[in-house]
Amino acid sequence: MIDYAKKNPGKLRVSTIGVGAIDHFNLEVMQAMTGAQFTMIPFKGGESVITALLGGHVKLPSTPLGKSSLMSIQES
Repeated sequence: MIDYAKKNPGKLRVSTIGVGAIDHFNLEVMQAMTGAQFTMIPFKGGESVITALLGGHVKLPSTPLGKSSLMSIQES
């Protein structure tokens, strides 16, 4: 995913539960740590995120990342 986002800046659409939510923040941190560039699509709630994913409007949902996930991203 990170390699694809680096090679295709802005083409990978990622859903979040809203601007300023923890998953939005984590997506911004991931971009800063890896140099990848995603297009964030904010929604008002989790139900809309899943509907957009199932409908093919986004490629993946952003989910809260724990410390171990962030460390593995940093190592790659």
